[in-house]
Amino acid sequence: MSISLKRVRNEVQAILVEAGLPAYPVVQFQPLDVEHARNPRRYAQVRTGEDPRMEVAGAIRDLPPEQRLGLYSHEVGHFLWPAGGEDDADMAAQGLLGVHIGYDRRWPGKGLQTAILAPKKLWRIVGEPVGARIRAANGFPRG
Repeated sequence: MSISLKRVRNEVQAILVEAGLPAYPVVQFQPLDVEHARNPRRYAQVRTGEDPRMEVAGAIRDLPPEQRLGLYSHEVGHFLWPAGGEDDADMAAQGLLGVHIGYDRRWPGKGLQTAILAPKKLWRIVGEPVGARIRAANGFPRG
C-alpha cells in the first residue's frame, strides 16, 4: 500500500503542528534515497538551523501507518531537542506528542521506529495501524 509524497508531507506537517512547531517543509531527498538503498533503516532525517526541514526517502511511502507515525514522531523529537541523541528524540516525542516508540527488529541495527501507543488524533492523521497487537493496544477493533 503506497501513499503519495503529498500525503507524507500532509501527515508530517499535521504532526509538526500538533507538536506546536511550524509546518516545516518536507522534501524527498535524493541522497537519502541512495542511502536507504544501502541501509534499509534510513527513511527520514531532519535539518535544523537556518533552513529547517524534514528530508525523506521515497520508500517511506510504502510503510504502514504505525511505522510512519513512529518515524515522523521520532524526527519531530529531533526538532524539539536538536542537541539530543536518538533516545532523546524518542523521549521528546513521547513527552510532547504522547507517542510511545518501539523498534521493529526486522530492520537492521536498533530496528525501525514504530508507534506502539499514540493518541487517537495522531492515528486519524496517518490512518489506523495494521499490526494486530498495535491495533489492540490502541483500542481499534480487530482488522
